[in-house]
Amino acid sequence: MRTLMKVMYPALWGLLLFVGNPGETQTMNGCYIGAYLGRGAPDSSYNSPAAFNAISGKNHYCFSRYINAGDDNDLLNSGHWQWADTLKLAGANPVFFLMPFGGLGNYANGARDASLERFADSCAGLDGPVYLVFGHEMNGSWNPFGGTASDYVSVFQHVSSLMRPLAPNIRMCWVAIQAYGQNAYLPFYPGDSFVDWVGLNLYDRDYDENNQFYENQLDSASSYLDFYHTFSEGKNKPMMIGENSLFDPNRDPTLSGQRLPLSNTQQSAEKNEWIASLYNKDSLQSKYPNLNMIIFFNVRKHEEGFSSLTHNFENLVADWRIPFDSGYNIYSGLIQDNYFIGATPAGIEEQETSGVGKSRLKIFPNPCHSVAQIEYSICGESGYSISLNDRNGRQIRILKEGMNEKGHFAMKFSVDTLAPGGYVVRLQTALDDFSVVFVKPD
Repeated sequence: MRTLMKVMYPALWGLLLFVGNPGETQTMNGCYIGAYLGRGAPDSSYNSPAAFNAISGKNHYCFSRYINAGDDNDLLNSGHWQWADTLKLAGANPVFFLMPFGGLGNYANGARDASLERFADSCAGLDGPVYLVFGHEMNGSWNPFGGTASDYVSVFQHVSSLMRPLAPNIRMCWVAIQAYGQNAYLPFYPGDSFVDWVGLNLYDRDYDENNQFYENQLDSASSYLDFYHTFSEGKNKPMMIGENSLFDPNRDPTLSGQRLPLSNTQQSAEKNEWIASLYNKDSLQSKYPNLNMIIFFNVRKHEEGFSSLTHNFENLVADWRIPFDSGYNIYSGLIQDNYFIGATPAGIEEQETSGVGKSRLKIFPNPCHSVAQIEYSICGESGYSISLNDRNGRQIRILKEGMNEKGHFAMKFSVDTLAPGGYVVRLQTALDDFSVVFVKPD
């Protein structure tokens, strides 16, 4: 499959391999866009990557997923690779948040090494980069692996040293939470030789209770302790915003202990202001040229211990999602700029042969949940066939075949019976023989 992708889509392959090896400098002019969409259908807010791309109007470069790296059953769950394969075949890339929820002690004396090695082998089997964020927000006390800098640094170094030689396409990402104080970041930094990307998570929850979003959040988080200049520019590392969003829990002022939720309109307006500030191309380009990835935290979820200056909210349902239905879609409008780098589903590309024939094959929508349309040209009066094949090239069935036809044609076929994943549609004539990748998402 890797060979097929390289031959069919050399431009896409080059994009997937761009982000460099350990120690490589970052010189790209632009910012990859991504999203965290939850873990699956049990989350009522869940959108598939294909659905999110459709509603946002742009195919995103990456999508992220949480994995309990202290649980072998989760770490080795085959569903992670089915998900990653589907992303790759659609031109996108996985960002795995490996979370040592069981505590850093589980990694002592090589206890987790065998599972981590198998995970790395699976990463190596994927085309292009795989981003691994190990124990994000480690500088926050709420995580079972947070607050103990020396232990965290030691385990990060071990995981990085173990996995990167097995999978050169792995990018080890160190992502802290925005913080304030002299020891907010530096004691937790594992060292230049173990880290490929640095990053921050940025959130606003109206802690000051003034009904306003925290404008220039990135400026504040970066300049207070000079995160960007110290860890990205100073160490020549590309930087990501691993998560970002806004949720205001309360209209203010209110009495202590009282909850008065914002209306949907108020919540959307505040969130759109946040998006307009953070996804400001001119500001990012001029101030943060090494900021090369932004991931939006697009889920609705329960939050425990959600607090502000005078309030504590237990078991609060927080909607962090982009307000696509707000009447003015700020996010979709901003990311259309070429500065924000997305991905193109491979199957949309047209192919031309180098022989005397010149055929065309297009499949859309791609990815597709139900019925796909194929448009194709036959450039010769001879036999032809269009077949559906699995990702390894094994034929599943013939979709269409004929004789003595020449011209442009269209047909539809149902994907209802296909399992989620990547497929190859192949057109063969006497003069041409080529394929395109087709994806059925989860």
